[in-house]
Amino acid sequence: TKLISYTVREDSLRSDELGVNIAGHIENSQFGTSNNSFSFQVELPNNDLSFGNNPVLDSMVLCLAYDGSYGDLNENGGLIIKVASLEERIHKDSTYYSNNALAFDNTSLAQANMTNINIEDSVMVNGVNQQPHLRMVLDSSLGQDILNKSGATELSDNESFFDFIMGFHVSSDTNQGNAMLYFGLKKDLTKLIIYYHNDDSTNIEVEFRVDNEAATQGYFEHNYSASSAETLIQNPDTLNGDSLLFIQSNAGLKSKIALPDIDSLGEVIINKAELVLTIDGASDASGFELPQSLICLSIDSLGQNAFIADQFESSGYYGGSKTSVTIDGQSTTQYHFNIAYHIQELINKEKENRGLYILTFPSSEIADQLILKGNQAYGIELNLTYTKIK
Repeated sequence: TKLISYTVREDSLRSDELGVNIAGHIENSQFGTSNNSFSFQVELPNNDLSFGNNPVLDSMVLCLAYDGSYGDLNENGGLIIKVASLEERIHKDSTYYSNNALAFDNTSLAQANMTNINIEDSVMVNGVNQQPHLRMVLDSSLGQDILNKSGATELSDNESFFDFIMGFHVSSDTNQGNAMLYFGLKKDLTKLIIYYHNDDSTNIEVEFRVDNEAATQGYFEHNYSASSAETLIQNPDTLNGDSLLFIQSNAGLKSKIALPDIDSLGEVIINKAELVLTIDGASDASGFELPQSLICLSIDSLGQNAFIADQFESSGYYGGSKTSVTIDGQSTTQYHFNIAYHIQELINKEKENRGLYILTFPSSEIADQLILKGNQAYGIELNLTYTKIK
């Protein structure tokens, strides 16, 4: 059946309490520039926290557990991760979206150059190997400020502490690097550690974690100026479809697919409806791996993403996973979806035919980019198997 597909911008996505948080900078001629950052709070280890008599800071260390990466951490001078203090409080019971920029102090508490860092290597801490994580020594003034509130109202409970220490903002240098780094804020290794001594003891440490009451929020920025994607976004071929389809995570880009011929099928029973998507170009190059999965969604009356009936079947039925195939003797990658239930609903007029969206998955927790073949040879296609009703 005829398909008309082209690239559109994604609206903002909900980005609070994500399983994976992303910081980094990517720039290329196809997709332009992307900058990701995130913010989070840390909790008190206990209410009415006290540090003893005359506590003095030795050091304060922020530990962030790695959860993967996208791109080459060494490219373009190496990715630089920065930490700053939040100047705007976030709330666990509030909803935040990916275009919500929180206020933070422009003065960094610390920064780390990720050049030649293997995020799969263990980290030696006090003579003991720990699982891979990033350790950053923060500016000492903040740590001493916390110690100075020993036994005070600011350390009486988490609500008071969040008003005092609003949280941290993790971002990257936007002038160098070409990668995204993933962190797991809820992992045990993610924590803020204060090392100190007082009149009675030395070598004391206290840990603050991102636990049940701590809020988190991700922020995504994209600039398509002078990129290949910009031309397709501004001048899509909505009559015949574009030859290339750009798809980008983190509230970036998605493909819109119109299904103009569905109504002409008449009364039929759909036995199978297989949507086939083929990548354009090489796969898994220079650390920019193709996404393991894509997702196919319908479009609601407001033009927003909506689930389709086929998604509630097994993943083996619905599909969407990366698959290696050979076409004309050349190895390539495809993504296949079975959307038979959805097509049947369109034929039965149970749902309006507003088309489909194709996105990366999970789009808020990976930074993947890919280009699919659209209206060209071996481009996007929908293969229908059906039975006519007599």
